[in-house]
Amino acid sequence: MKTYSFAKLQARWYPTMEEIANPFIYGRVQNVVNVSELQYDVEMQRAFDEKGVSTKFLPLSENDVDMGMSNIVETVKLLENVDKAGMSSIVHCIGGDNRSRVVCECFHYRKCGFWPDDEYKGFRNHVEYNIATGHLPSLTQIEAALRPL
Repeated sequence: MKTYSFAKLQARWYPTMEEIANPFIYGRVQNVVNVSELQYDVEMQRAFDEKGVSTKFLPLSENDVDMGMSNIVETVKLLENVDKAGMSSIVHCIGGDNRSRVVCECFHYRKCGFWPDDEYKGFRNHVEYNIATGHLPSLTQIEAALRPL
């Protein structure tokens, strides 16, 4: 899990029913974006709905050449709107260690105008790691996609 200071935002792993019920985790969150490749089952979706938590499924893949740049841009737009409304968000993938952090780093770039340092496997951040491993386009292309939002 990573909590960010530039917005009311956390990157986490795929939730369990116990975590969804925990008021210290999902009790203060208004928005959850699932960037894993697993959709919620009916019980999990019902638990979020009962808490009044808005959910969005925008999957990213670590197995494809294109991780899902269009879904990254869509998620950043959503996070920007939630942030402007003063609400909090959780972005999660399966382990909370790569895809969710890529999205949060892209949102950081969009909001702050520079890339954050969050070392990952010898790279400055998760975005740079995924560029180097061929899952994302160049930094110039990513910045161009995020800038006009």
